[in-house]
Amino acid sequence: MNETLGHDGDHPHSNYVAVWTVLVVLLVLGIAVGFVGNPVLGAVLVFSVATVKAFLVVTIYMHLKFEPLLVRAIILCGLACVFIVLIGLIPDIVYGVGH
Repeated sequence: MNETLGHDGDHPHSNYVAVWTVLVVLLVLGIAVGFVGNPVLGAVLVFSVATVKAFLVVTIYMHLKFEPLLVRAIILCGLACVFIVLIGLIPDIVYGVGH
């Protein structure tokens, strides 16, 4: 299966403790920016920090940076759909539409 997908299995391992530390710092930052006075700015900042954290988890812990282009494209299509849904939900989150 490795030959079919072009995955060689030999790749350098990242420093998982350093990445985990960055994720914890980003968690604290995400909680802190949630208290920004402007709700629109707060939502944008929280989603931005969450996007960076998701990128780190996917590329480092899930080893996506070592996968072939086709696998990356499939994942990116799914992420694009999630992004579109989140953009559509921001008015409901920020302004409480429908309450």
